[in-house]
Amino acid sequence: MFHKPIPQEGLEELARYKYKSAQYTHLDCVMNTFWEKIVNFLPLWLAPNLVTLIGFLFLLAGIVVILFYDLTLSKTLPGWVYIYSGIALFIYQTLDAIDGKQARRTKSSSPLGQLFDHGCDALTYSFFVLLFCQCFRLGNGFLTMEILYFLLTTFFLASWEEYWVHAFRSGMVWFGPTEGQMVLIFLIEVTGIFGPDVWNFYSKAGFICFFVGGQALFAVTNIVNGLIKASSALQALLTLIPTCTIIGLSVMWEHTAFYEKYPVVVLLTVSLQFFLTTVKIIIASVTKIEYAWFQPETLVLVLPILNRFLDFPDWILIYFTIFMTFTLAFTYVARAIYQITTFLGICCFSITPKAVSYTHLRAHETREDLVCRLLLEKK
Repeated sequence: MFHKPIPQEGLEELARYKYKSAQYTHLDCVMNTFWEKIVNFLPLWLAPNLVTLIGFLFLLAGIVVILFYDLTLSKTLPGWVYIYSGIALFIYQTLDAIDGKQARRTKSSSPLGQLFDHGCDALTYSFFVLLFCQCFRLGNGFLTMEILYFLLTTFFLASWEEYWVHAFRSGMVWFGPTEGQMVLIFLIEVTGIFGPDVWNFYSKAGFICFFVGGQALFAVTNIVNGLIKASSALQALLTLIPTCTIIGLSVMWEHTAFYEKYPVVVLLTVSLQFFLTTVKIIIASVTKIEYAWFQPETLVLVLPILNRFLDFPDWILIYFTIFMTFTLAFTYVARAIYQITTFLGICCFSITPKAVSYTHLRAHETREDLVCRLLLEKK
């Protein structure tokens, strides 16, 4: 469980990796003009991964404010909380879209950038669920958990498809993450201006069916494409076992006292499990190493279910579970980042100066440089 995440052959493959993205959506093409202008305001010393991190922290701040006011996802919040969260989501979306442009602009593109970007995305998808459910005051019941499963599973399947197809596809031509985030921003801002009562039963049902139906359709295309490209359909299906395990154990949690007493803690624990599983298959895809069908970290979710035999206090076990999940997830990520940065000779949050050869300097020297060089050589 605590071995090196990436073997030596995976690191060597990482150096040869070239990112292949699928076709952009129509809104991506429209927004690209805005993103191209915004990226020019960033200083050239600002590392692309730092751009991603800043966007993530903006979104995290919006979620923290919401949870400060309401841990049940069922209360009416002050209007400014919704408006601030919508603005934070827009900032996150913008910075997430321009981090790759900043990498090309500063000539600091690396496989670590994709891993860091998609890893943050895997974590923020659970935040989108919290924002969506808070707008509609869905509470922390069965429906909220099912929406969480759908969205996180869909992002995992996009990475799972890349593992077999070797091209990342985050959406369909007519609808992708940009469209989904824009719809969510619209919902949040409308809720902030008019209040959550503006949404009646039919509007809530319409948006829920739209999101869940779209995610289900995309998930089906992920699975079909992955099975077609995989060398063995059975082997491809086996790699879905960890995700099915997380969902199965999480569903069992819904019928325990833990979910009734600590719903947000359960949501965050499940989200972290999905995050870790998704990061592992992203790394496996980039380094072309095998993604194991058995992931021991998922067994942490068994602890609360076994409590009927252990009889520990609920609060001890639930917080121990999320602590273990958090520790396993972020120690894995930290070790993977350390391996990659050490092997590639780069830094995660700063741009590493590249050595410039003497021949390169001679080829680009000005007349003044030539005079200075000749005078120095004469001495």
